[in-house]
Amino acid sequence: MARNLVVDDYRLRKARPQEVDGSAWLEGRLTSPDEVGWLLSSMVLKEAFHHLSTNHREALYETFFSGRSMREAGQVLGVPSGTVKSRVHHAIRVLRMVMGVVENADDGAGEEPRVRYPSAA
Repeated sequence: MARNLVVDDYRLRKARPQEVDGSAWLEGRLTSPDEVGWLLSSMVLKEAFHHLSTNHREALYETFFSGRSMREAGQVLGVPSGTVKSRVHHAIRVLRMVMGVVENADDGAGEEPRVRYPSAA
């Protein structure tokens, strides 16, 4: 009888596929960068750029996309580096507002805007 139980158990394991834990595979998929998310983010950012003035767009382009310092961007644009820094600051602030990441302070008494993160719902 013991022999038959062992043989039956052996045959049962051979007949059924081996069970595997797929959590490691799933975890790797969930943390990898998503090309669709990147594409959507770039589309939203492109649309938000239309709300900037030409001066603000130029300042962002020269500093972020061309990799120039504020001083170098000022030389290219023909303005002081402080002006470039101010334009970049205001451009980023406008982009955040347009994209819904920042909301203005309620009292408007010179406070920095508060960051609002999108809800998960």
